[in-house]
Amino acid sequence: MNMRKVRVALLVLTALLWLLAFGQVVSAADPAVTIVVRIAIAPTVSSTAATGVASTTALLHGSIDDDGNVACTMRGFQWGLASGNYTYSWNETGTYHEGAFTHTISSLPLGTQIFWIAFATNPIGSDNSSERSFWTLSLPLAPTNFQATQTGPSDYNLTWTQGLGANWTIVRGSESGYPTSITDGYLVYNGTGESVGVSGLDVSSTSYYYSAWSENAYGVSLDYAQTRIQGAVSMAFIALMLIPLGLTATMFATKNMMLGFPCGIFWGVLGGYSYLQSASTWDWQYLLFFACIGMVMFSILAAYTLRKKDLTGPDADAEGTFIDEEAPRYRLSFGSAYEEDDGW
Repeated sequence: MNMRKVRVALLVLTALLWLLAFGQVVSAADPAVTIVVRIAIAPTVSSTAATGVASTTALLHGSIDDDGNVACTMRGFQWGLASGNYTYSWNETGTYHEGAFTHTISSLPLGTQIFWIAFATNPIGSDNSSERSFWTLSLPLAPTNFQATQTGPSDYNLTWTQGLGANWTIVRGSESGYPTSITDGYLVYNGTGESVGVSGLDVSSTSYYYSAWSENAYGVSLDYAQTRIQGAVSMAFIALMLIPLGLTATMFATKNMMLGFPCGIFWGVLGGYSYLQSASTWDWQYLLFFACIGMVMFSILAAYTLRKKDLTGPDADAEGTFIDEEAPRYRLSFGSAYEEDDGW
């Protein structure tokens, strides 16, 4: 091989080596740049089954599975009594990303199917979860026609009509007032019947109060029935009855209109006490309460009508003046002090 060819080959090889080295330097000085573009879209929402379902309440569960690459501004629930028809809603506003949220709904009807969805909204749009439903528990209604019937000198029979939807009835008693829960007082009855006998009662000096609840597999009725075995009428009741009666009789006997005001007050006091002592809607204390309302108005009107027109005096106008029938009347007489007269 001649020297010329060798030199040419060396020059070509050197050039290739320089080109390769230059390419590596350029590549290291100018690395590749990757650009990622995130496009905002509507969020994705799901739900899980309601928990804590009771007769009127339930806890709803929702989740923002994907916020759509931009924070959600609202999330909540919608529910109603028909599929696809959501009459009620709840929402909260703020900044929300992926995550679960819950809310307790209340005032639901008993024994009813509730349909509901979860939703969320971001600046791009909204999304709803698939529809879910649950049934509220159906508690029984309270017993009706709860009453006590005397069967002996100290024996009584409590009877009732079992409440709608009930499997059992609970009756509890007390001598200090109506039991207001199934733990108040003492147990009288718990069973499937509609009557129970109570005996050995001292009704001459003691009143016995009874409350009755219905119960089924879902729980105890929200309301309860009441009845009472009345003891002797207390001296306070007798005194409160005699006072307004006596005042009213005196007012008419003496034609003293000024007694109308205290008459009205004592009739009102007797009415209030009667209402507090009432055991049921139509017992005699309850009826006396309404009678006392009428007597308050009657006392006021009676006092007004006991006034008398005096048209005998020379100074009486065409309408006359009303005076108290029994009040003393005086006139000014020259040479003497005021003296009583029958007219002016």
